Amino acid sequence: MSGAMLYTQAYGSRPENVEVPHLDSRNPTVEDINYPVGKRWVNTALNTVFSLTSFSYANLQQNAIWTSLSGFQISSVGTGALVNSTAVVVDSAVVSTSLIFIVYGVESGQVGFVEVLPSNVLQGQFTVTSTQSSTDASDFYYFVVN
Repeated sequence: MSGAMLYTQAYGSRPENVEVPHLDSRNPTVEDINYPVGKRWVNTALNTVFSLTSFSYANLQQNAIWTSLSGFQISSVGTGALVNSTAVVVDSAVVSTSLIFIVYGVESGQVGFVEVLPSNVLQGQFTVTSTQSSTDASDFYYFVVN
């Protein structure tokens, strides 16, 4: 949580925390809670930056809310197929904070476009459930945005 000791003229030494960003090869997750609000996180593999903006609490568990400062970028694209109206897609670019968008065919050659609900996004995978009755919707393209 804290880094090197910094010298302050008025108060002596204190641990570094917010001033120096955390460098890592992955994006932060809700489980990265050992940082103060305002901490920066730099994903050196994807060249993205995040800031810890707040904490939320659910089921007696603390969750970190990291906000991207880099804008959005497409981290991965792929295809999938529904089996009995459901598909579980495994993709290493998916993190719990990813946005997943699905593009699929519907009747009359039109295109459908939906976002996967955050509750269906886990580290390394996401679940797609379709309510489309068209057989064209069995195959889809997806975009992972981080």
